[in-house]
Amino acid sequence: MEEVRAHAQAYQDRSSREAQNSEMLIQCLKASIARTVYNKVYLQREKYIILRKNTLEQVEDGVCFLKTIIDNYQLNTGSSTKQIRTQLAKLNHYMRTVAKGDVSKLCEHTRELMFELNAAGETTNDLLANLIEALKEAPDSNFQRWLSNQVDLWSMRKLDWKQDGSDLMEEAEIYYQEAINTHKWGRKSYRPDVQYAFQSTTSDDEWTEVQKEKDESKMYKDEIKALTAKLKEYTTAYMSRWSGPNEVNHDKKYAWKRIPPKDGDPSTKKVHVNGISKTYYWCPYHLQWTVNSPKECKRLPVGKGKKNQSDKKVTVQGKKEGLNSHKGSI
Repeated sequence: MEEVRAHAQAYQDRSSREAQNSEMLIQCLKASIARTVYNKVYLQREKYIILRKNTLEQVEDGVCFLKTIIDNYQLNTGSSTKQIRTQLAKLNHYMRTVAKGDVSKLCEHTRELMFELNAAGETTNDLLANLIEALKEAPDSNFQRWLSNQVDLWSMRKLDWKQDGSDLMEEAEIYYQEAINTHKWGRKSYRPDVQYAFQSTTSDDEWTEVQKEKDESKMYKDEIKALTAKLKEYTTAYMSRWSGPNEVNHDKKYAWKRIPPKDGDPSTKKVHVNGISKTYYWCPYHLQWTVNSPKECKRLPVGKGKKNQSDKKVTVQGKKEGLNSHKGSI
């Protein structure tokens, strides 16, 4: 750069034909580069500004301007390419923390990164996937439904998006601007824990209404909590009326009924209750000791234990039929 500036200083001081060529060069370069490139180069104006010694006039030199562009987009591409790819992979993080739900801001940021990547002679095949994940951070339920339908069509190859994501970004921006202009953006956010930039576009009256709805919702929740607490209190008081000291003693007195016999122990035993000896049977259906045997239990499954009774009925019925036939023969 020092050698280029020294050469430019010489012909700018002479105001020769080379100075005129330099003026035409810088005008062509400014008309050829994108705005983002010019903004980056403009921040380094001291590199291409030459002070003419004879007139003390500051002029923009075309050769130095070209050298500044080359320094930014050729010598520095090796280290910057990796950073650009990292930023493209984290578009969802940018949407959530920097753009804060602004679809236009996300698309502008994505285009700048892709321009810098292409200027370095490289490209990426993951942009569509990264862009879709970033758009999923948009705080609008209607937009999310639209995006989901578009992604489904794209997955089934009924919709063809370019690899650079230009058509997807254009469609998303059109939807976003229409929703902003009609004040329908962000009314129902599916990410209520994050505050987004769309809030700044909402009028004071709309925010008052939204805040009122939040206050009413909080009031209803508080009332439900209070009623739940009262219901628990009434339930506890009601149950305490029916579970006094007598019932507690009764449960302790007959707690042995729940203790099953050990392996090898008999399933019947005699117990003295109120001075009376009673025989108790371990009921596998009630899982406790009862005065009725398991064969007499009402929980006995159908077909077990009652077979003898049905056989007796059949036998009696057969005897009756035989007796009647005997009487007929007589």
